[in-house]
Amino acid sequence: MHHHFKALDGLRGVAAIAVVVTHAWKLLDVQPLRHGYLAVDFFFLLSGFVIAVAYQDRISAGFGFADFWKARIIRLYPLVLVGSLSGAATAYFVYDPPLWRLMLATFTQALFLPAPWENGLGFGLWPLDPPAWSLFWELVASAAFALWMARARTTSLACVASISALALCAIAAKTSTLELGFTRATFWAGVFRVSFAFTIGVLLFRAYRADRLPKLEVHVSIVACALLALFAYPEQSGGVEALSALVILPVLLTLAISSRGEGAFWEWSGRISYPIYLLHYPVLVIAETSGFATGGMASRIGVATLYVSACLCLSAVVLVFYDEPFRAYLRRRIAGAPALRPSTLPRLRPAAAEQQASSTTGAVSIPMSALARALSRRARKAVSAPAGSDAPDRRR
Repeated sequence: MHHHFKALDGLRGVAAIAVVVTHAWKLLDVQPLRHGYLAVDFFFLLSGFVIAVAYQDRISAGFGFADFWKARIIRLYPLVLVGSLSGAATAYFVYDPPLWRLMLATFTQALFLPAPWENGLGFGLWPLDPPAWSLFWELVASAAFALWMARARTTSLACVASISALALCAIAAKTSTLELGFTRATFWAGVFRVSFAFTIGVLLFRAYRADRLPKLEVHVSIVACALLALFAYPEQSGGVEALSALVILPVLLTLAISSRGEGAFWEWSGRISYPIYLLHYPVLVIAETSGFATGGMASRIGVATLYVSACLCLSAVVLVFYDEPFRAYLRRRIAGAPALRPSTLPRLRPAAAEQQASSTTGAVSIPMSALARALSRRARKAVSAPAGSDAPDRRR
């Protein structure tokens, strides 16, 4: 399947900007999107569906785990490296930590791994760039997909999703939130967030391929508005958390799969979504510690607006001048040149094809047509020779 879901690209950008706005509460002292952290669950849903679209049939046809893993690292790593280094530079000037501690945290986070501690450099187990916590779990889910999920029965995947849903219901009932998975105390809650959402994404792909999804074809803007309304819903309780993550988000993804999203805005939104998500936190720390976010509400709104604008501009620059060129370079150097599809192979004239075939034989450069005529003459002589003939054998 080579279908490109532009609507899904656009929604990924909307969700990424929602995360940026959600974190602006540190500047506004008011939470503009109470459930903005559910954007991460939506990312997991999207990843399950999109990775299944891209790799399900290829893995079934023998696409190896090493090649799959190289493709995922090439897609994710360039910005993880920039996010880790920019977060380290920000932490050096803001928190003034011991250099050895900062270097160790930078090393572990550049490898997608959690830091050995939570305090002194920022927040959570990924203190230099906290949004990177979801990339850790996404890589875990991607590895599980390549090693097992791509070949697993649909009933097995449904069991995984059901068990994860029950665990999330229990967690939501106990804590009244699903904003978990990035600290030491809530680390393992991330397992159930990603296992449910990613698995549902894979199941939605299988339903889509079997033509079992409804085809409502609403415009992607309607789905985007519904997604933002969910993020902005003010009430927070265990029931709301469970309903949002387990029902509403999968329904919105189902609508988005068949929705229409043509236009440059949605395409650009998809392209810039990953840089926005991964690079906004160091900008937030700078804005928070600048001293301009301590005045009245008008001053705070101004600083928050500059913060969001700076995130958009920085992400665009990094995307165009670093991320996309660097990923193209890595694909050429590490993954190799992509194989040509039959429709893109050059068409050769018979003479050229014969010449190319003869050139591939190495030291033997006999044209194929001449070789065929010689074999035909020998076959006719062998047939015309009488049985028991004493004619000398000249086949050598």
